[in-house]
Amino acid sequence: GQATYAAAKCAVVGLMRILAVEGAEHGILVNTISPAGYTRMHPAAVADPAWLKQSEATMPVEAVAPAIVWLASDSCSETNRIYNVEAGVIQRIAIVMGPGFNDSHLTPESIAENYAKVESIEGFFEPGPFEPGQIPATAKS
Repeated sequence: GQATYAAAKCAVVGLMRILAVEGAEHGILVNTISPAGYTRMHPAAVADPAWLKQSEATMPVEAVAPAIVWLASDSCSETNRIYNVEAGVIQRIAIVMGPGFNDSHLTPESIAENYAKVESIEGFFEPGPFEPGQIPATAKS
């Protein structure tokens, strides 16, 4: 029963990414958080009573507020970032790409034969927002 909730969370990331691009020329910084705090939704989503009791005690929703205040402050110069915020912890989340496998005549068989390259994130990079018509370096032949 969490599919729509998860889809909405990913939509927030997509919205943040495009707003960061559109806001950049106006000096507007846009970030998002992935907050975790115990709410009334937890008992419906989690069956483990011990975990529920522990998370209720250690993950107050109020612990997310300092990150929000920092992101809205003049001391924050970051944009286009995702932060996990929970129980007094803030961590950056990054969506990364590995070097992948490049074959101008890509086939299901060549993918299967080179899947280790497809799967690898060794030497990963974080793709930035692309300008319209810009081709990411990994897509170039």
